[in-house]
Amino acid sequence: MSTQINRRDFLGKSLLATALAGASARSLEEATFLAAVDGGKAATDGKPSPDSDEAVPRGKLGKLEVSRLIMGGNLIGGWAHSRDLIYASSLFKAYNTQEKIFETMALAEAHGVNTILLNPAYLSTAREYNQKHGGKLQVISEIHPPIEGAVTDQQLWDEARRLIDAGADTIYIQGNVGDQLVRAGRLDVIAKTVEAVKSEGLCAGVGGHTLAVPMACEEKGIPVDYYVKTYHRAIYASASRAENRKEWFEQGYYDNVWCTDADKTQAFMKGVKKPWFAFKVLAAGAIHPQDGFLQAFEAGADFVVVGMFDFQIKEDALIVSKVLRSKSVAERERAWFA
Repeated sequence: MSTQINRRDFLGKSLLATALAGASARSLEEATFLAAVDGGKAATDGKPSPDSDEAVPRGKLGKLEVSRLIMGGNLIGGWAHSRDLIYASSLFKAYNTQEKIFETMALAEAHGVNTILLNPAYLSTAREYNQKHGGKLQVISEIHPPIEGAVTDQQLWDEARRLIDAGADTIYIQGNVGDQLVRAGRLDVIAKTVEAVKSEGLCAGVGGHTLAVPMACEEKGIPVDYYVKTYHRAIYASASRAENRKEWFEQGYYDNVWCTDADKTQAFMKGVKKPWFAFKVLAAGAIHPQDGFLQAFEAGADFVVVGMFDFQIKEDALIVSKVLRSKSVAERERAWFA
């Protein structure tokens, strides 16, 4: 008799044995993951119907109907933001094989998440999923205009066209790039990029970790359709004290705080009459979704963008649906702009 055991069998037996030993302490995330291992595929049982109280609500962005919970792409690409854990990025990429990515996308759709935000390197993955596996995921694509040197309108238009041809449904200037363009005073590049995307009939967004990005765009009157701006509170143990907090691009930055002043962000965005896609709302995994989602929507976010492993999707979708029905969100000060 063969004594060989493949990776799936090994993981399944090991995890199920662990589950039997600690079933009483199992969280919803763990239960979902173990159910998937036990069944040999992603767990889609009990998925909410579109009109149920558990279904993820949607908002409008131009012609698109977008789920208020959006799947982030960092876990797929291995951008872990894992503080001092040097192996995490490699672990994420090893776990998220192409097969696993497709399973995760299907599970997201099953629970009402109809949109994913991706680095351009993974647009082909989303396209293959949609074309070969019957998916209908909408794609928010990053664009990375040059921070230094001359750039022509034609170059920006060509890049926007390339992303659209690759499957982008809407395009936004990626957050790190937005930060650096504003710091370098290259608001002309931001304006030209927005114009190039809009000329193709798509909504155009601008991302940033620093509040200076939407502030500069609003002051300049750049016709941005939406902002992708970080929001989270420093409510986790490893967060730096407010007086020591720096932006990621400042000398001496060592932290993993991606929203250096949540109060200022909330106050400014209250007056911005455009959709706000809040990201890093869980501080790269340091904040529980119940707290992070609630605080982001209370602060005025129209959507939240969250990197999710397959075994986290069901719980995150349930939490978002419940949070959006809460009294504090219903009575928030900022109006809904999507």
